[in-house]
Amino acid sequence: MIEDEFGTMPVAALEDKRARGKFKEWRDTMADRPRTADYAWTVLARVLSVAKDRGAIAVDETTGRPWNADTYRHVFAEIRAAAAAGIRDEKATAKARAQDPNAEIWHIAPMPSLAEKRDQDLRDTAVTWLARAGATLPEIAGVTGHSLTSIHNILKHYLAITPELGDAAIAKLVAWMEREGIAVN
Repeated sequence: MIEDEFGTMPVAALEDKRARGKFKEWRDTMADRPRTADYAWTVLARVLSVAKDRGAIAVDETTGRPWNADTYRHVFAEIRAAAAAGIRDEKATAKARAQDPNAEIWHIAPMPSLAEKRDQDLRDTAVTWLARAGATLPEIAGVTGHSLTSIHNILKHYLAITPELGDAAIAKLVAWMEREGIAVN
């Protein structure tokens, strides 16, 4: 019933304020069967709730509404600008300046190299760092939302193959062989 009506609806359509009206219009088509209408409405609400909880629908915590592209770009730009400029601890700086007039105490030190970064750059860096930390491809996908193919392509381009990675792989092989009772010389 729900899938027949909304199965092809893109998640992005939920950002449109008219989506709730479309859901209500659908419910109203069952006005002659009020129990069915109420049950269908309850199931639809639960499906959307589970999608939200599982991250299939990104939600703005301040409004409880799905993110839209404009809001996301605006918030990301604000965060990026704050990170590039840094966030000074005004109270701590004022106290420190009693001893040193040039003192500055930061909550977040300025990172000017972030000024022109895109969110995609940061996601790719996260993929690379997670791989360097030893995360598996499925674990990385769970964090970043990339497909396994995308992760592979990102790592192919950005992950430097170093002797340390080779040493880590051999250490894992030796540990596995020892657990399996295979002689290691």
